[in-house]
Amino acid sequence: MELTPVPRRTSRLGRVPLVAAGAIVVAVILMQVLPLALGLQRFVVTSDAMGDSVRRGSLILTRDVPGSQLQPGDIITFVPPGAAGSERVTRRVVSVLGNRIHTAGDRTGADPWTLSADTEPRARMMVQVPYVGYPFVGELGRWIWLLAAVPLAAVLLAVLADREHERAVEQARRDRETRAVPGPRDDAPWEHPWQQPQQQPQEQATR
Repeated sequence: MELTPVPRRTSRLGRVPLVAAGAIVVAVILMQVLPLALGLQRFVVTSDAMGDSVRRGSLILTRDVPGSQLQPGDIITFVPPGAAGSERVTRRVVSVLGNRIHTAGDRTGADPWTLSADTEPRARMMVQVPYVGYPFVGELGRWIWLLAAVPLAAVLLAVLADREHERAVEQARRDRETRAVPGPRDDAPWEHPWQQPQQQPQEQATR
């Protein structure tokens, strides 16, 4: 008697960690390695000064260019003159007069400072990715991390439970395959008379 192996159940839920890990790896490569390879810098916009042009929470990639190459309409990221800290702002260049650069926020209007085109290179925005920087922005970022942790924990628990179920199914399959199947016994009763073995004639004793 042959045993038909039970086909192993493929769990779609078990693939979730692999897909998530792959997505994370791709995101890390795109956000870390690629900008560095292209000579770009990464910044997260933390204010609404640029309105809908560059939304709060956007991730922007910039490239340093000389101030003399800036033109009206360019968006740059810089530390405001006279600022106490090193916090950067993102603004639009509205005019370049000689070596003086005037900036403004699309929502907040003209800035009170003037930048010099002769001092240092300016980080000009090349690419922006909306909403990607939200997990790093203030109080909202903390809530996003918290909300993301809840479904992530649920997925991990579900995956662990699914893996445990798979192990139990696999063990049961192996037990069925390795269990010995008893064959028919020689002294087992026959079900039908015509299946009775023929009696061999006995030799009669002679003197």
